Amino acid sequence: MRSLVRAPIVLVLSTLLVAQGKPASPRHRPGTTSPSAHKLLSINITGTKRYTPEEVIAAIGLEIGQQVTEQNFKQASQKLGETGAFTEIAYSYSYSSAGTKLEIQLADSDQLIPVYFDNLVWFSDQELREGLRQHVPLFKNRLPVGGHLADELADRLNTMLSERRVAGHVHYLRFSDSPEGPIQSFLYSVDGTDITIRNVDFPGASPSQLPILDDVAKKEIAEGEYLRSKLAAIAKVALRPIYLKQGYLKVAFGDAQPELVSTLPKQTIVDVKLPVEEGQQHRLSRRQASTADPPRYQSAPECRPTRGRLPRRRAALWFARVPQSKGDLSAGIQRQRQHGGLHAPSQRRRPLSPGRGRHRGSGRKGGPTPA
Repeated sequence: MRSLVRAPIVLVLSTLLVAQGKPASPRHRPGTTSPSAHKLLSINITGTKRYTPEEVIAAIGLEIGQQVTEQNFKQASQKLGETGAFTEIAYSYSYSSAGTKLEIQLADSDQLIPVYFDNLVWFSDQELREGLRQHVPLFKNRLPVGGHLADELADRLNTMLSERRVAGHVHYLRFSDSPEGPIQSFLYSVDGTDITIRNVDFPGASPSQLPILDDVAKKEIAEGEYLRSKLAAIAKVALRPIYLKQGYLKVAFGDAQPELVSTLPKQTIVDVKLPVEEGQQHRLSRRQASTADPPRYQSAPECRPTRGRLPRRRAALWFARVPQSKGDLSAGIQRQRQHGGLHAPSQRRRPLSPGRGRHRGSGRKGGPTPA
């Protein structure tokens, strides 16, 4: 006999609600079958391209050989729905005298975002991934926006801290570019303990660049709090421009790698390695070099060229310096003595029109005289 149950999933306000359809009524009664018919023989997982069958089976908690009923299958589908990793879940099962076979059909959700760890210095990145996936099988460096996997990850990290005897508590934040924008990433960090940086090294940096990098590290990084996100911002704002000015246009800094120096319940000291890939150095033109430099602001000049007429007194001085005749020059000097300064001539001369004389009514020599 075979029964099919579909469980559509609805996301409302980041809360995953699982609405299960009514299961098909089985044609048998549990009491009329032998105990061996409820033995789980196999679990077949189809539809998902992101997870392996082993990862899904570990997430639902069923094991081959255990005694199962339809209630176990409902609970398994509900667990998958609450993770937020799937948009559609359907299961079917068949039984015989040998046992029960279960088939689960899934559709992956595309609403997964990356996960970052800011200051869990007591574990390497590999240790974090392996330790989390052992208890959260559906974690693959990305998490669904909805569902409870983010909380499961925080609980597991707190357990790992307790095992290392670290007095701290893990929490996470959802990051977005704007208050109304979509969530873009999860950031996990530890509070309740101090993590101090002692030294900073730059693997991959050439010897000629180390003095400059070390000088910036002493001012911006050394003896400060370790946060991988903060170090990434310093590398982008303070360290990368050093290389850009010298023509290293493809320089890239990797994630900060902490190394434990000492660990106390309330304080941890680390050394940090900030890897750098310098890339090939290019010769920059003056224009390219100016764009690589940080912006510099200069004050505007005191006087700017303007279009239009000059101020009245300045215009008068300009015209007075170009006398048209001795009479104009004498008249200009006489006006200067009378008014205490130079002034422009009282009448401006009109420009000559083509083919016409300088004054209307006076004929030119050899030409016709107007009436």
